[in-house]
Amino acid sequence: STDVAHFAGHYDVSFETEIAGHRLQSPMLHIHTVAAGGGSILTYKNQRLAAGPESAGASPGPMSYGKGGPLTVTDANLMTGRINKDYFPHIFGAGQNEPLNLEAVQNAFQKRANQINEQSKSNLTAESCAEGYLKIANESMAAAIKKISIERGIDVKDYTLQCYGGAGGQHAADIADLLGVKKIFIHKHSSLLSAYGMGLAKQSVRKSKMIAQALSTINKDEFNNLRTSLTGETEAALKTNINLAEDKDLNLQKTTTCYLSYQAQETKIPVLLSDPALFNTQEMQKEFEQAHLKQFGFLQPQTPIILQQIEVEVFIEPTSTKTNTDSENTTTSQHTKQETTNIFHNGEWHQASLHDEKNKTSREEKQIKGPALLITDHQTILIPKAWSLTKTREGDMIMLRETKTAQHETISTKKADPIRLELFNNLFMSIAEQMGEALRATAQSVNIKERLDFSCAIFDAKGALIANAPHMPVHLGSMDRAVEAVIKANQNGINKGMSEGDAYMINAPYNGGTHLPDITVISPLFHEKKLVAFVASRGHHADVGGIAPGSMSPNAKTIHEEGILIENFKLLENDIFREDAVLKLLTDQTYPARNPKQNIADLKAQLAANAKGMKELIKAIDEVSEPVFTAYMEFVQTQAENAVHNLIEDLESQQKEGKLKGCFTCQMDQGTQVTVNITPDAKSKKLTIDFKGTSAQAENNF
Repeated sequence: STDVAHFAGHYDVSFETEIAGHRLQSPMLHIHTVAAGGGSILTYKNQRLAAGPESAGASPGPMSYGKGGPLTVTDANLMTGRINKDYFPHIFGAGQNEPLNLEAVQNAFQKRANQINEQSKSNLTAESCAEGYLKIANESMAAAIKKISIERGIDVKDYTLQCYGGAGGQHAADIADLLGVKKIFIHKHSSLLSAYGMGLAKQSVRKSKMIAQALSTINKDEFNNLRTSLTGETEAALKTNINLAEDKDLNLQKTTTCYLSYQAQETKIPVLLSDPALFNTQEMQKEFEQAHLKQFGFLQPQTPIILQQIEVEVFIEPTSTKTNTDSENTTTSQHTKQETTNIFHNGEWHQASLHDEKNKTSREEKQIKGPALLITDHQTILIPKAWSLTKTREGDMIMLRETKTAQHETISTKKADPIRLELFNNLFMSIAEQMGEALRATAQSVNIKERLDFSCAIFDAKGALIANAPHMPVHLGSMDRAVEAVIKANQNGINKGMSEGDAYMINAPYNGGTHLPDITVISPLFHEKKLVAFVASRGHHADVGGIAPGSMSPNAKTIHEEGILIENFKLLENDIFREDAVLKLLTDQTYPARNPKQNIADLKAQLAANAKGMKELIKAIDEVSEPVFTAYMEFVQTQAENAVHNLIEDLESQQKEGKLKGCFTCQMDQGTQVTVNITPDAKSKKLTIDFKGTSAQAENNF
């Protein structure tokens, strides 16, 4: 697995964390983990390559360990020369006395490449297949970093990537390139930092107090009294925890952080007080608004800002532990003659210099230019062609990118590359998930921000689904119909009827809606005045009118008794929110919405989610060009279609064998029933879905 965290002068803290499906409301370091690591299993199914989430674990471990394990990321690193088997001890195999099994790995990747080539009509070599899997794993790791940074409005391009873990050095440069990061720091004990770092961590105690009061109404003296009292409690707790006498002179450091949010908004934004003794509401509001605009792309000037809580941290800075590096690595290497090695990187083999720190000459080198492989006591570091590595006086390493990342490499738009196809699959899904996080963080209603009753998706220029984040399953098969309905109502997406800066909303059940509280906000994406895609977000609003609160009355006999019917309503025009028109739509009805202000707040949150999606899609288009972007949207759809065809064949086979039942009946509370008979036909590659036996339409909305 890979763990990522963000640091910019202070550690980020999360107040709500999900662990094994349970939401824990307790402050802890904001660390995001993804299942992409050395043991991640490399698979190929339904013409899709995947690295993880399943892991080979320590036993049997990767195939190269010689214990019957599957192909993993570690094997891909071995196959491409990022690790060298000659520099590993002979502790593998059943008897734990063999070297890494490179031959088995080479044969397995050749077999996998042949399988992919046969199904996708491509021409992958064994090493390009292995590197493809590494690219997919690196994308997953980079996506994890984006989740804790870019999703929160933090641009990491000017950051330093801190690399740790045994395999971190083999992936760091490629991940940095994906993020646009130009500097990497590798501690000399980076592969030991999980243990070594604990001994160096600062000792601290945090205490917080809920306030939940409008910032403008906070009394300065009362706030300072609370802060002083909380600081005293925190300081006493720290001294008790580390068994120090109350009167002992300590150089204690103290910080005060206020957590602010807009009224009824779930996400709290931390504002660090530069001078804890001063409480300036105007400065706090300014910092909050800057952070909110950066993270979500909009402000709500009419909405009160709430000071949710105050947190005080008291800590002792760790003592510097510089070690003498002159006495380290004194063991003589057995490999003094091997000065070069072969590394497969960016689609071709490179002859790279090899530097073993057990060798005195290599140990004394201060700078290494790529392509190169550096082997230390605890790790192997890949230095690609465009990078250089410099050693500090303390023995740490800094990698710098010497040339700009190549832009717009030639990519075919006629045939899908299987590796690039998987990268686009992951990219589209990641963007849809980022949209969902923006919606959850900015919505006001409980339905969206807590029940998570929403979905976000990406569509092509014709309204066909490209990627739908795994939000609400009931939305999966209908949102594309809503997008198509809006396109049809606006002259098939011709610029005359649909312009950049527009957005539409719809909830009509006969045009891709589900029930009326589910309102879909649809935004067209233009690139150089050409319509290239759509993004959409659907959220369950708490109420949209009707004869009963919640807009789901079982007694409703017409659609208007259930709630307000919305067809192709222009929500945004030239980037201006049509608030007066929206308010009129929600209130000028026989059965008006009961809380239109909340509806408007959630609609703005949906627009913020769409804006996030469009921003990320434009970045992707600028990276690969619009023709490639459009071609791979089509390739993704073709791949999905093939996967469904395979499923239909499997369903037909299982039905013939009697393993699956194709007819079902569900009895409803009102005495009616729904009957469905599903018949798969592998020859026509279609499913026949027959509702014969279902009761006639009833007079209620069930």
